[in-house]
Amino acid sequence: MKEIKCRQCGNVTTKFDRDGDFFCNRACYMEWRNRQDLTRATSWCGGRVKISKYWYVYKPDHPNAMHGKRYVAEHRLVMEGLIGRFLTPHEDVHHIDENTENNEPSNLELVTHKQHSVKSANKKGRKQNGQFTTTQIQSVGYGK
Repeated sequence: MKEIKCRQCGNVTTKFDRDGDFFCNRACYMEWRNRQDLTRATSWCGGRVKISKYWYVYKPDHPNAMHGKRYVAEHRLVMEGLIGRFLTPHEDVHHIDENTENNEPSNLELVTHKQHSVKSANKKGRKQNGQFTTTQIQSVGYGK
């Protein structure tokens, strides 16, 4: 066992004698980590990362940042630049050509969440209310 001084809160605590123990608990570590300047990291790629099928930009001061309160979807930033204000939680950005990597302003359309759901349902061949069509039901073996 050894005594360490936490890098975040400064409390002295006893930990097992192993390398890399600099914090009294995980909460202190996470708080310290969230305050670090990621631009100094050796793996820094300019602040643009792909998460799932969308590009996200490192913007820790943005009011709508996600993923640990650090990143904003690039297509949302482009739309905010076009309209000159932050998007509300009820607004979505639709990719007209359905290519989520194409964040050109001409490919983006501002829609409400409901409108976006209807567009997605239409793309999947569903009715306006989101129900499956008879053809889809029969193709999976139901409703014969």
